[in-house]
Amino acid sequence: PPSSPPPSPPPLPPPPPPPSPLAPPTYRRFEFADGVDGEWSALPEITERYETTLHCAAGGMVSFWWEGWVHDLVRLPSAAALDACDVSQAVTIAPYAVRGQVHLPCEPGQDLYLTCSVPGHCGLGQRLHVAVSSTVYAMDLVTGAPLLHSDSLARIYTLLGAKSGDYGTELTRGYQTEEVAESSLELVWCLEDHCATFNPALDLDPQATRESCLAQVNTLAGFLHRKRPEPRYHESERYYKAAIDLVGGTWRACTPISYLVELYVQWGNATAAHEALQHLTDTCGQSAPVTLQAIKAVEQANFEFPPPPSPLPPPQPPSPPPSPAAAAAAYGAYIGIGAGVILLILLALLAYRYRGKCLGAPSPDPGARTADEAVPGKGRV
Repeated sequence: PPSSPPPSPPPLPPPPPPPSPLAPPTYRRFEFADGVDGEWSALPEITERYETTLHCAAGGMVSFWWEGWVHDLVRLPSAAALDACDVSQAVTIAPYAVRGQVHLPCEPGQDLYLTCSVPGHCGLGQRLHVAVSSTVYAMDLVTGAPLLHSDSLARIYTLLGAKSGDYGTELTRGYQTEEVAESSLELVWCLEDHCATFNPALDLDPQATRESCLAQVNTLAGFLHRKRPEPRYHESERYYKAAIDLVGGTWRACTPISYLVELYVQWGNATAAHEALQHLTDTCGQSAPVTLQAIKAVEQANFEFPPPPSPLPPPQPPSPPPSPAAAAAAYGAYIGIGAGVILLILLALLAYRYRGKCLGAPSPDPGARTADEAVPGKGRV
């Protein structure tokens, strides 16, 4: 019998669809080096975040921070040097330190090849490529007005290293150098114009109002001016008081009042610190975490006060009113004394009037002439 033809081969699977075009990068006013909070580390759970190129708007910035481990931040000349971890031509951006923070500006159209030059750290993956746009700008080159806005209070708090502590939220970054403090302030003030529109504080506080948003901005500005390496106490005081005025005597004033206490402690103004602490206690209560934190700050300051003045002796009670009989007796005594005085005066007048008779003085002679009559030749006309 004729042999049967071999079976047809199975049909080939259809070719895979062409890859979708990459979505254009999203640009923001600032970026975090690791895409989360800016941590700069050689730990594997962190270095995997650096594998993707980070896109930055021209005029924007990238935030880096580290603590607890020695790192630095250097820039390499090329992608090849970054791939080979060749740091022979590295330019230092931030030197070796156990703790550091950098707000790295993004220059238009540049590629930044960044790593840590501590031996072995680049090989562990602590390296990052930042592609800076040549078309998307964070700021207007002519007017300096922002084109990309800092419109999230939650991202600002992340930038400032917000973390929960025993006494509430603690801000740990954003002020380590004057350059970082100025950069942080610029981003904080960028929130101000949005408080009346879409309210950037809503992503942190769903009940935020325009006034509470502005109070948050002023509180952060006061905090950064107080914590920067060269503190500006007067500016800090002004912003804290503006925040307190915006939210009045509500619980939202607790944070700016407590910061005001810490400002006066840092400033060395004992009287103002105690007055602000009393205001905090009256507004927020003795047991509120911010009040306890402020009390601790005042106690640690060991302010010396002059001893209080000795208390005045208590006033003597008024004498009881005299009885009616005593009052009548006193009245009679006054009348008697007055009558006696009058009698003495009359007697003195009488003695003066009749003093001659009483003393036996001679009476004038009725036949005696007057002086005119005794003069010869002088008579009546």
